[in-house]
Amino acid sequence: MASGSPRDLPAYALADLSPRNEHVLLSPAVRWRVVMERTTTLAHDVLLEAVLRLRQAGEESPGRISDLLQLPVDLVRHLLVQATTQRLRASADGTIHAGRTEVAWVYRDVATDELWPDPGLESTPLPLRFIGRNRASFQSGTAGRPVRVNCLLLKPDPHESAEPSMLELARFSRATNDPNRRTVIVSSGEPCLVASPLAATPTGVAVTTTRGTPHPSLSRYLAKKAAEQEWVARWLTSVPHFSGESGSGLPLRGAVDDLNDVLAEWRHDRRAETALIVLSRIELALRRYCDQCWYVAGIDPAAAPTWSEDTAGELSERLELDSNTAQQLASATPGSLTALVGVLAIASPPSAEGIVNTGALVMLVRLAVRWTSLSNGAMQPRLLEALATETTTLCNQLVEVGES
Repeated sequence: MASGSPRDLPAYALADLSPRNEHVLLSPAVRWRVVMERTTTLAHDVLLEAVLRLRQAGEESPGRISDLLQLPVDLVRHLLVQATTQRLRASADGTIHAGRTEVAWVYRDVATDELWPDPGLESTPLPLRFIGRNRASFQSGTAGRPVRVNCLLLKPDPHESAEPSMLELARFSRATNDPNRRTVIVSSGEPCLVASPLAATPTGVAVTTTRGTPHPSLSRYLAKKAAEQEWVARWLTSVPHFSGESGSGLPLRGAVDDLNDVLAEWRHDRRAETALIVLSRIELALRRYCDQCWYVAGIDPAAAPTWSEDTAGELSERLELDSNTAQQLASATPGSLTALVGVLAIASPPSAEGIVNTGALVMLVRLAVRWTSLSNGAMQPRLLEALATETTTLCNQLVEVGES
């Protein structure tokens, strides 16, 4: 991120800021413009689905499809043209998806170095008016009923933010049989601010994402700043408590649902591009698993012990890991999936009442190591499907605990 005052940066709202969102967090971010393939679901059509399935099975002749389905050939030609122009495909569950190419923005949060879960469409910057070093406001609502929105500005240490990798960009893609489908960055990184609604929950103030779920790592970062700076804690006491039901439930549940969706499509379209999407969703699910563990324990990962020879040896003995696996955890690149799992592993005390029980922790470590091996090597469909299935099983166990 470029140096300078965050107050000079444009601020964008990725989530809808309705008049009830009177407390908003401004967090520095870097955004990139991307061209991506998106899909929408169409109303069910029996004839169209039948034609699509024959076409996807390799039958291209309108006359042959007409004979097989006993439909007029002119109708079949019309449906095939519709399928081509709208890039239609029938999925395994019987729904019909239409593909389209659109331009959007992908945002990386500077404080946590995480990508926001959804891309943002082009929008005008918020009309911020700064009323202090770390405070701002703007008007929302209507002209007849204006609402003043209070903003808190975060100022993390500035640093260069890495351009999203192809694996990270795959999170925003859907599995599709279009050979031209891809998500491509078409601009350089632009520093900006992301305006996110805040909600007070029984466990603290949560930063809300575009999906209506908490942003786990950014919420933890905000709690850390509140513990360090009294004025931040005082400002957060004015955030109203969340009322009503969450739109999407636990972030972990959303990640598991996304993984299940792309896994179902992967079983019918085993191309390398689709495999990359599955890999990306596995990584996101395992990261959300770690987030949920920290949330349940009420511990900031930054306060976890650091690696040492004694720590590696103790962990290897406690979890019965081979020396190679323990070394991969200890030497993992900071911020990578393996590193996050390793921090969780050494922070969990040697008991079933720890952050996560020993059996689940061992499985988490093994899944993370297998994910790293698959993402760095040649794609093996059988191993990828097994990894996705076991990841879903592990995550669902924690989802059940969280939702109960």
